[in-house]
Amino acid sequence: MTIMTLKGNYDESKYKLYFFDTGIFVAMLDEEAQEDLRANKNLAVYKEALYENIVGEALIKCGYDLYYYEKDDSYLEEDFFVRTKDYLVPVEVKATNGTAKSYWV
Repeated sequence: MTIMTLKGNYDESKYKLYFFDTGIFVAMLDEEAQEDLRANKNLAVYKEALYENIVGEALIKCGYDLYYYEKDDSYLEEDFFVRTKDYLVPVEVKATNGTAKSYWV
């Protein structure tokens, strides 16, 4: 069985940007947002972006490249993929509890 590499399906027009260090991401937030995070432990609108960045940072540090997928005119979206010897594992990062809608569309 031939398994196409992730790079073989890469579309450079669809991408997300992540910081190599999530601490730098937090440091770049304005003072009010930083204070809200420190004092109130309120992640607010930054919660999903922070979680995605943390996962992306961990995957890079484990030696994986980051691949993102989004189907046009659909809810189908996947944050990351990890290729093992036998499997392609989708990794969906959500900031809330529950099931990712993209899995069921």
